[in-house]
Amino acid sequence: MTIHRTLLIAAILGASAFIPVERADAQRVYVHVEDRPYYRHGPSYWRDDARYVWVPGRRAVNGRWIRGRYVVRERRGPIDRLRDRHRTHRALIFGR
Repeated sequence: MTIHRTLLIAAILGASAFIPVERADAQRVYVHVEDRPYYRHGPSYWRDDARYVWVPGRRAVNGRWIRGRYVVRERRGPIDRLRDRHRTHRALIFGR
């Protein structure tokens, strides 16, 4: 009985291969499976006295995916803040 059923299914599938089928005009759908280039703040941003830079996701040694994130790349100290304030003040007074 199983051989007859198997032969019948094979015959139906073989015969259906010769039946012409019209092409369907379907829309294409693309799925992107990867990390976004960066999220909310763009490639980098300043917050308080730290500059955060986007580090994209990567595949770990064990095969797991590590998501992208913002990490601190540089910090400004009190001298840098004074220098920036001096530049801003000088530009306001002297127009440079």
